[in-house]
Amino acid sequence: TMMWTHLSRRHQGRFLICSLLRPAASCSFSTNSIPRGPRRRRRPQSGNNSYDFSRMEPEMTGGLSQPFDPTRANASLNSSMDSPFDVASLSPFVPAPDVVARKMLEVARAGPEDIHFDLGSGDGRVNFCAIDDYQVQKSVGAEIDPKLLDMCNERKSRRHPQPSMEFIQADLMNPRDKIWDKLEEEATVVTMFFVTVALGTIRPYLESVLGNKRCRVITCGYPMPQWEPT
Repeated sequence: TMMWTHLSRRHQGRFLICSLLRPAASCSFSTNSIPRGPRRRRRPQSGNNSYDFSRMEPEMTGGLSQPFDPTRANASLNSSMDSPFDVASLSPFVPAPDVVARKMLEVARAGPEDIHFDLGSGDGRVNFCAIDDYQVQKSVGAEIDPKLLDMCNERKSRRHPQPSMEFIQADLMNPRDKIWDKLEEEATVVTMFFVTVALGTIRPYLESVLGNKRCRVITCGYPMPQWEPT
């Protein structure tokens, strides 16, 4: 029995607004300080180093339990993103936010008995989340971009002891790729973040390898064409 769920709820942050009272202004206590008028907000001036961000290099952070190296990993990622469709045959690299990664695994009810696969794993954040937060038995990331794979394996190498993780290069557009055999043999939880067109492309392959086994499939952001969620 193959179960599929579509995660589409948007996670919105909540903001706390605080009101500040000046000394001796409508309070139940008084001080000897001289009341002052409201402070004027300082406007950013062109060329002021305190406000001029035009020369700052963009920095990509994962917000994970073990952050990426701020120079080497980001450099590799930026060079991979110069032309996102040069390598990606199915979809460009667009990472899911950490809170969404955790929600996918929560919806899948991932746990220590599961073997998790993330298709189009990118920087591996869903895989690390599956290991760290849900203690899955094993997590496998399938990615076509070798630079992203190197980043994931380098980050994995800094873990002691080594987690039960595997990052493999796979072309999901190729029905003969070894990833489909591994899915059929091992997967109990599968996550992915693809647009509808891409999901429609790999749907027949998923049905072929997962149709006769018990597996939970979670798609993020877009529904799987011709599938009914459970």
